[in-house]
Amino acid sequence: LGLGHAVHLGLEDDDEDVLIVLGDTLFKADIAAMRARPASVLGVRQVEDPRRFGVAETEGARILRLVEKPEHPRSNLALVGLYCIRDGAALKHQLEAMMAAGRRTRGEFQITDALQAMIDAGEPFEAQEITDWFDCGNRETLLATNRHYLERLSHGHVEFPGSVLHPPVWLGEGVTLENCVLGPHVSVGPGSRLSRCVIRDSVVGEGARLENAVLAGSIVGEEASVKRSEEILNLSAHAESVSGLQP
Repeated sequence: LGLGHAVHLGLEDDDEDVLIVLGDTLFKADIAAMRARPASVLGVRQVEDPRRFGVAETEGARILRLVEKPEHPRSNLALVGLYCIRDGAALKHQLEAMMAAGRRTRGEFQITDALQAMIDAGEPFEAQEITDWFDCGNRETLLATNRHYLERLSHGHVEFPGSVLHPPVWLGEGVTLENCVLGPHVSVGPGSRLSRCVIRDSVVGEGARLENAVLAGSIVGEEASVKRSEEILNLSAHAESVSGLQP
């Protein structure tokens, strides 16, 4: 149904401030400063290809127009998934009107359309550029974000009996390794169990089980199971791969 529908489910019937942060993005921002501004504030970042994002067209700090994933962007300011809205009730009203009219963009109810309706109704919106922002919306960007944060870790020498770790590697609490070679750029979630695996540039979710896997550039979701795989994986939580998936 789309992000607009999801946001609508979480809104109350009051005019309090609303802070919306999307779960597929990491950033550093001064939220208190954003909330202190009189207008609603949307986090933005200049990107090379804004076509896969919501895009803000601005005049100075003021937002004039919002467009969801435009084919021909008139701005390179992408919405980063951080929304500080002054009037939650007004947003809810616009979302309800949009859904009642069945007004979809790209087949979904978009929050950008509801925010644009607020702008059209005279609500002031401003853009705040976010400099430290990492998109995790697909496999490639999630792996790039993983590499960035692993490089920022304090690199002590990590050892695990019977396995070889090439830093940077992060192991969550309760991870079990048996005859593995990990790294560089590997994160393994808490409680995961890996046996006879060679893995680099990958993220393994909490509670995953991997046996005889040779992986690079892969995502393995929480509680997923992988056996005898030598492919690039992009497994969701609780998924299973026995012979490997094609990229």
